[in-house]
Amino acid sequence: WLYAELDAWARRRNHNAPRKDKNKFLSHGIPAIIRAKPRGFNLLDFKLPVQSELFDEVEAIYAPPDHPVFDLVPPSFDQRAQYLYASLGKPQVSSDSFWNMYQMLLAQFQAIEGDNDLTVLLSQGVVEPEDEDVPLLPSLQDFPQNAGLVG
Repeated sequence: WLYAELDAWARRRNHNAPRKDKNKFLSHGIPAIIRAKPRGFNLLDFKLPVQSELFDEVEAIYAPPDHPVFDLVPPSFDQRAQYLYASLGKPQVSSDSFWNMYQMLLAQFQAIEGDNDLTVLLSQGVVEPEDEDVPLLPSLQDFPQNAGLVG
């Protein structure tokens, strides 16, 4: 139901002209048509085509897949999840099948007891942040005490 409502809203938004605004400098019209034919509205397309190989190169330099920032779960949990997913036959996951896959994996995790319990697997390897103040940068000064700041 929610997806149908969101799709209907997006269709209305993209295929109907918004109310005219005399203070608006940009062109008026149906957004989908403006995007498809910008020259018909005296607009220029400033998009710069970039080869996908360049994105791959930049990703390899600045976001290597083996970087620790991409370790979203503890290794013990990842190993167990991969094992349970393989036991399901590694079915294709899509937006239509995601919820069913989640429920099947969750049921398998909940059936585990003992040292491989879901809460134990998730808590292994978790590093608690230290309760230390971050040093103030040299170019900045500290807030005065009781300055009325909240947060």
